Amino acid sequence: MGAGVTAPVANPSAPDAGDRGTDPAPSAWVPAIGATLAWLALLVVARIVGADHAREWKVLAVPIMGSWDPAPLLPVLGAAGLGALLVAWLPGWCRSVPWARLLVGAAVVAAAWGLALALVRGPSTLDEAMANQNEYVAVVHRVDAIGLDRFVETFTDPVILERYPIHVEGHPLGATLVFVALDHVGLGGPTAATWFLLVAGSLTAPAALVAARSVADEAMARRAAPFLVLVPAAVWTVTSADALFAAVGAIAVALVVVATGRPAGWSSALLALAGGAAFGVGAELSYGLAPLALVPVVVGLARRRWDVLGFAALGGVAVVGLAGLAGFWWLDGLAATRVRYHDGIAELRSYRYFAALGNPAAFGLAVGPAAVAGIAVAGWGWRRLGAAERRLALLVLGALAAVAAANLSGLSKAEVERIWLPFVPWVVLAAAWLPVARGPRSSRATPGSGSVLLAGQVVVALAVTSFVRTPW
Repeated sequence: MGAGVTAPVANPSAPDAGDRGTDPAPSAWVPAIGATLAWLALLVVARIVGADHAREWKVLAVPIMGSWDPAPLLPVLGAAGLGALLVAWLPGWCRSVPWARLLVGAAVVAAAWGLALALVRGPSTLDEAMANQNEYVAVVHRVDAIGLDRFVETFTDPVILERYPIHVEGHPLGATLVFVALDHVGLGGPTAATWFLLVAGSLTAPAALVAARSVADEAMARRAAPFLVLVPAAVWTVTSADALFAAVGAIAVALVVVATGRPAGWSSALLALAGGAAFGVGAELSYGLAPLALVPVVVGLARRRWDVLGFAALGGVAVVGLAGLAGFWWLDGLAATRVRYHDGIAELRSYRYFAALGNPAAFGLAVGPAAVAGIAVAGWGWRRLGAAERRLALLVLGALAAVAAANLSGLSKAEVERIWLPFVPWVVLAAAWLPVARGPRSSRATPGSGSVLLAGQVVVALAVTSFVRTPW
């Protein structure tokens, strides 16, 4: 049958070794603690090494963007109280609730947690990021003034591109057109844009859960769910357009991954086409989304689903090709953006520092210590892992490859806690490898390395939002 032959696919709801009843061994704490200490050491070293150049690089809170500015205590305590409640309640709820309700709940709780973090500095600051003159909302009136056709035709002209705000010139024109479209349907302005991003960003966690269920099993997806919701990157998912890019990318990955798990036929072909088209849309929103394609590619290759990868590629090429016929050629845009990027502050930022220390540290903050510890636990006890736990590695390894590619490209020096949001959920899935001690039928977790590190995720998010005033 050639391309129609698929690797055996596990029943997503069937119990597997991924749903262990007890912590497999006390030694699981060893790699978890070691990885957490290494994560902390990376942050400290990155801060110390980069501190002398922070002002020159315009990264005052190096390795992340922002300035040191403690938030008012009472809102911080309120967010901390919500975080503590979620740490205590969320794991048990994620294990016991029906699957469809889990997906909806993950979106709602992720939005609520992100909003709580964004409100730490007061409701009046919620739309500050989108009101910034460097953001997409600021050029909506200019697009309307010159006309959509003219905007598209001249977008890659170097003389024209340099007149746009930083974020506009650093992305394909699709990112700006989203906010133009919002304005045309009556959702113009910074406030509406912020609420739109909050809703859009909340779709990332459910999409990642769907993909994890397809690749591994439902038990592993449920174990990952609390970490996806309480990820420290929530600090940047409410007021950053990259939250939209992450959501589009997550949906694209989920569609292609699910297609690889279905028998060859119309169903898998349509899912793959839709996933590829979503990737095409994502590529028109952000150049940085391209490496994310490595995640479904790794899954497709492992499952030998050449047909799915082919249909996905067809869908992506179709969208990018249509945008080209409309006047915007993606490669031309990337080339023009590279010129603008190297003519700006990036020229002053050290590639050596950010590639080796700054970017890994900033991304490490975004995914939190739980993801790093999960990878260490899996590597330490790989031979003891069940089949579902090993299959989950396809998503995590694909994401790590995407991060490495983005880092080596040199097109992201600083700000990756925001720019690399599309890669975050796929690395955070590694937290599902953390052991959580519990009885086989209990919906309540007793303290295990997973429980402690889930609390650590909340502490990291609170620490960032409490002490650093980020631009997003």
